[in-house]
Amino acid sequence: MLLLLLWRYYAPKPDVPELEMNQPEVIAWLCVVEAREDSIRLSKSVIRAFNPNFINGSKANKLGLSISEFERLEQYRSRGQWVNSTEDFQRVTGVSASWMGQYAQLFKFPDFILAKNNTTRSSARTPKKTDLNKANLAALQNIQGIGPVLSQRILSWRDKYGAFRRWEELGLVYGINDALVAKLQAQFDLDTTLALKRQNINGLAVSDIAALPLISFDLARTIWEFVRLRQGIDTLEELNKIDKITPQVFGAIQLYLFAMKTTP
Repeated sequence: MLLLLLWRYYAPKPDVPELEMNQPEVIAWLCVVEAREDSIRLSKSVIRAFNPNFINGSKANKLGLSISEFERLEQYRSRGQWVNSTEDFQRVTGVSASWMGQYAQLFKFPDFILAKNNTTRSSARTPKKTDLNKANLAALQNIQGIGPVLSQRILSWRDKYGAFRRWEELGLVYGINDALVAKLQAQFDLDTTLALKRQNINGLAVSDIAALPLISFDLARTIWEFVRLRQGIDTLEELNKIDKITPQVFGAIQLYLFAMKTTP
């Protein structure tokens, strides 16, 4: 045992080369170690997207919120109220615009809140349309293609028949084509719930026919007699045999009436 100890003490030791820090292998290894350490530090400092309603004390400190700002948020949430937008958060906490510029982009709200916010913003951007039956001459003339003459015709038709009840009635105004009707629809609103229902011409009296736009009492009597003599008609096109039926009047007839013989 003594000999073994003496041998280990006095035995020649192998030469171990000293580690040179400037060797390429050493430099490469040190770079890898340093990169891993930087990655760990970065992962700890990165702030991921978050719901601002659930900021705790640790998160508030990491975000740089002051004590008073964090307390205002806590008090707001303690009342059962929710922050639903970046505007809400700034209003509740009182954080600066620079803070919002740095962190607001990380706010993550539920999808249904985002959808609600988008709908609200869209509604706010879209002005409420004026009712066509309340539009004045100036408002009508703002529509491209509708000058003073057509504007006055629209108002005259409205004054004579009470109101427009469906968009198709605009086509009964002389000079108004489909393109102009589309422009009016884009600019104005119209309550179509009061639109007259189409009626079977074979069962109407003279007064019923005369109540329709563009049809005078004399023309209504002529139409009624025409239908009565034939004991009813099968199609409205048969009315074109009457000389007084112009294309415009026939358009009104098609809009409000239909033809169907009833079986006895």
